[in-house]
Amino acid sequence: FRQINDYSNLSLADCFRLELILGVRSATLGEFEEGVRSRLVDKDGAPHWKYPNINSVDKAVIDELFTSLWREQEHPLFQLGRV
Repeated sequence: FRQINDYSNLSLADCFRLELILGVRSATLGEFEEGVRSRLVDKDGAPHWKYPNINSVDKAVIDELFTSLWREQEHPLFQLGRV
């Protein structure tokens, strides 16, 4: 929701940079691992999510997802779209 509402006017290069930030940050939550465990490893189909529904996700968690792991010039895609 935040990505669509707050970042809809990004350039394509900035969109890719944000997607990398969101993807890496999302992986650090552990929810992806739990989904893989449930579906592919144990095949029990019963994931034990940290957040059972969207309302249980704290705003600080969402804020962290949008916080870059890199300083601007250290971002792996910093040069993308720059001439």
